Amino acid sequence: MHSYLTLDVTPEAMGSFFEATAELYERSPWRLFPSNGHLFQVTCSALGFRKWAGAVLGQGGESYGVLLFDSPAAFDRYVELGEMASRNAVMFPLAVPRHRAISFDPKRALPPSLRREIEQHQWRVARGDAYPSPMLIEPDMSLAPPAESDLRRLEAVARVLVQLIDAVPDLPQRWDGGEGLRKRFRVPVQGQEVSITISLVMEPEEELPGVEEDFPAEQRIPNALRQKVESLMAAIDPFCRDRLDGEYRQLCYAAVAALARKRPSPLLGGREASWCAGVVHAMGMVNFLFDRTQTPHCKATEIYAYFGVSDQTGQSHSKKVRDLLKIGQLDPQWTRPSRMDSNPVAWLVQVDGFLLDARRLPLEFQIEACALGLIPYVPALRAQGGNAED
Repeated sequence: MHSYLTLDVTPEAMGSFFEATAELYERSPWRLFPSNGHLFQVTCSALGFRKWAGAVLGQGGESYGVLLFDSPAAFDRYVELGEMASRNAVMFPLAVPRHRAISFDPKRALPPSLRREIEQHQWRVARGDAYPSPMLIEPDMSLAPPAESDLRRLEAVARVLVQLIDAVPDLPQRWDGGEGLRKRFRVPVQGQEVSITISLVMEPEEELPGVEEDFPAEQRIPNALRQKVESLMAAIDPFCRDRLDGEYRQLCYAAVAALARKRPSPLLGGREASWCAGVVHAMGMVNFLFDRTQTPHCKATEIYAYFGVSDQTGQSHSKKVRDLLKIGQLDPQWTRPSRMDSNPVAWLVQVDGFLLDARRLPLEFQIEACALGLIPYVPALRAQGGNAED
C-alpha cells in the first residue's frame, strides 16, 4: 500500500481512524486479553456487521493489532490452516477465511509515501511502534484496499475496545470464572455516534472423563458438548474394538473432539449414527482402511451397515468431516502412528525453498525439525534405538 487514501477514503476519514487506533494502542489491549485465542464479539446494526469475532494480537511482544472474522468458526478455521501450514513447513493451497485487521507497525516499516501522508495531514499516532494500517485480507492472503465503509467499521471496533477497557478494569480476570461479559456502548465514528454491543466469547472446556489414559490431555471438549461426545464414542468404540484397533479409536476420538470444539459445533445437527459412520469412514480413507492388503481392513459398506445408515448418508458425512477438519489423503495429523513411516507427506520439510525428505537429512537437521513439530520423530535416533529426548 502506497497511500492511505484509496478508493473513497478521505483524509478526514483516515484522520478519525488514526485517532481511534492511537487511543487503542495507548491502552495496550494485548496486556488485557490473555492470548489471541481469547476472543470478543462485536455487533453494530448501523454499520452493517453482526457478531464479528475479534482476536487481539501482541501478547508475545510482536505483531500488535486486531484481527476480525465473520464468526468464531471462521477464526478457528484460520488457526487450523495456520497450524497445518506450520506443521508441514509449506503453505497449503487452501483458502483462508476472508477477514479484516488493524495492524500496528514501526515507522521504519512504512513506505516513505505513507510517512509523508501522515506528516502532511498531521494524523495522530501514539508513541512507540504505533503506526496503524487498515487491512482486508482475501482468501489467497492478498491485501485489498479498504473502502470508506470498511474504515468506519474498523474504527468502530477500535473505539468500542477502548470503551470496554476503560469501563472494565478487571478485564483480564473476566475469563477466569467463565461468567462472561456483554456491554453496549455508543461510540463516535467519523463524527457520528453509533451503538455497538461487545461481548467476550466464553467457552469453558472440560476434559472427557474416562479417556485420560488413552488420549492426549490437550484434546478437550466444550462442556456443553460433553454428553454428545460421550454418546458418539459409546457407539464408535465397539466398532473400533471389534473391527479396527486402538489407533483408529484414538483418531476417531480426536476427530469427534475437534468437531465438538468448532463454533457452532456441527455435531448439534443431524443423526448421531450418521456422524459416527462419517467419522470412522473419514479416518479409514486417510489410512487406506478399504485396501485388502492393509491390516486392519474392511469395506465401506460394512461401516454403513454397522451404524445403520445408507451409503449416500455415510459418504456425505465422511466428506463433511474431512471438509470441516481440512483432512486430506496422507494427512500426517490423521495418520495412524504405525503407518507414519510409510507416509511420505509426514517427512517433507522445506529447506532453502526446496522440499526434502527429512529422513535423508543429517541428524542435527532432523532434531531441529522434530523440535519445531515439522516431523513426528527423529528417524536417525529411532534407527539407533534412541529418541529425540535423548
